[in-house]
Amino acid sequence: MKVKVGFLPVSCVYFLDNNMLNFEDPNSEYGSKVWQDYQKMLNLLNEHFDVVADGIVYTEEKSHAMIDKFKEEKIDLLITSNILWAEDYLVLDVVKEFRHLPYINWIFSPYYELKKDIKVREFLRGCGPCGAYQLNPGLQKIKAQIKYIFGYVDDENVIKSIKDYGDVVRAYKCLKKKKIAHIPSGWDIQTDIDLDKFDLYNKIGPRVIHFVANDLKDVYDKVSDSEAKKLFDFYKSNYEIVGVSDSTLDVAVRAALTFADFADENNIDAISYNENSADLHRIMKLNPALYSEGIYKNNRVVGMEGDMLTITASMILKHLSDGPVMFSEILNFDRKNDVILSGHPGNHDLIGLTDETSEVKIVADYEWKNAGDNIHGLEGAWMNFSAKKGDITICELISGKSNFKLLFSKAYSTGETTLEDYSQANIKMPYSIDEFAIKSAEAGLGHHFAFCYGDQTSKLKDFAELCGIEAVDLEAGR
Repeated sequence: MKVKVGFLPVSCVYFLDNNMLNFEDPNSEYGSKVWQDYQKMLNLLNEHFDVVADGIVYTEEKSHAMIDKFKEEKIDLLITSNILWAEDYLVLDVVKEFRHLPYINWIFSPYYELKKDIKVREFLRGCGPCGAYQLNPGLQKIKAQIKYIFGYVDDENVIKSIKDYGDVVRAYKCLKKKKIAHIPSGWDIQTDIDLDKFDLYNKIGPRVIHFVANDLKDVYDKVSDSEAKKLFDFYKSNYEIVGVSDSTLDVAVRAALTFADFADENNIDAISYNENSADLHRIMKLNPALYSEGIYKNNRVVGMEGDMLTITASMILKHLSDGPVMFSEILNFDRKNDVILSGHPGNHDLIGLTDETSEVKIVADYEWKNAGDNIHGLEGAWMNFSAKKGDITICELISGKSNFKLLFSKAYSTGETTLEDYSQANIKMPYSIDEFAIKSAEAGLGHHFAFCYGDQTSKLKDFAELCGIEAVDLEAGR
């Protein structure tokens, strides 16, 4: 889904009326440079967005016409830029009309280095910053949340900032339409997994739908033998299987397919399930802990223990990064090497979180083998792997006293294996574990978190600002 952008580059009619800088004349020595600047800006935006624009705006009539055009096109993001100096109200009227939308003010400058003896008309070609700063105090009185971008079209920071903010707006928009399945309820002995579902809906967007285990029964019973055999053969052909009988593996793949089919039938975008539920075990016959491709299509995410906070953090990361996300928990610390030993048994995006260097096995579920409600005598089956190496971002949504907070930090997944027979990630922090332990605890971190690949910290800050919640970057101010 492309974000629809309303683009409003502005200038002043004075430059045309006095023939000082005719930016509408392609043969004008300096005016043509301004028009070329506009075309380059437009081309850059078109690479990432569905753009609504109509040339350089320099009259109130044209500005007000663009308001109507932007409304008709139902834009998601407004971008304005003083391509030259301009009258403030050309921009202020538009921003005021769309104050509810995400907004970028692009402080445009065509120069990287100023040369000596600049001619007046060449100087005027670069007078956009003067207009941008003249405009800025008025903007801040109208619009509380402004994303500022500075530079020329081919500046790497401009290109990255525009693309990244587009990802943020797309995620912000997408989450307003998402549904989380809570199956069944959470685990009552934990206090750090719950939230006010209406606050979630109001602030961030997803709607929580509660299901009971019996809602899965018909889906489980309808899993086709051919699909079950296909997934069964996938595991038998690709992975070492240790201590898991074929009869158990058959039940485990049916449980995985049940989640996928259930999500499809109910248009579910995220599943937060309590694998400790006896009711769930009665339907599934074991802890559902195997990957199925169908579960993870359409940017779907899965989390365990009925944790509503971490499943929401997972959704945010998924839509910001468009890559694999892992639900995890703090297990222990390696203080010497500044590593968090983390992991969680359960349903994970096995294909996305591993690569050709990963050692993957299907092993018996040691939590399930001796469980009291294991009435079928199955060994259970879960995945032994360590998340592949690479730069990552860890993140958790925290339900504070009065509002949500997004806590996050850059980190690195080492790809190493520490735990035997476990779904895990060894996460090296870019600062001491002692510092992480104290700062994260002070910020309110619970025992779960999610992570994705790449540095998403600036996107998370912007996302939190759009949602009106606090952003806590653990690395900030160091």
